[in-house]
Amino acid sequence: MESNGTQLDHTGLSGSKYYWYSQLAGWSIFIVFEFFLMLALSGKKTNVPIMAVGVFVAALYGLVVTHLLHLYLRSRRWLQLPAKRLVPRLASVIVVLAVGLAELGGLTNCFLVHLPLRLLIDP
Repeated sequence: MESNGTQLDHTGLSGSKYYWYSQLAGWSIFIVFEFFLMLALSGKKTNVPIMAVGVFVAALYGLVVTHLLHLYLRSRRWLQLPAKRLVPRLASVIVVLAVGLAELGGLTNCFLVHLPLRLLIDP
């Protein structure tokens, strides 16, 4: 079954829609959880707009990176590999991406979120 070039599953929704619904739902949950966790742990001197932008940027990075990983896995047909070969590959890629995202998030929070927004909010 095909409709407009996308493969349909048994419910009639394309796999692409499920993928994007899952991506957006997962990263939205991340934003809410991370924001309230940071709010709870940060104390009274929290600049909420700066914190909100930082959490949103982190989620945006996560969305982009997980989508690129999705495209990579599909192009290399990793999901067709047996679990014995897939798990070590996937584990190593996840560790590398997690370290990269942590570094990118730290640099972004420092240079693109905290400093510029502090100058705008607290001149």
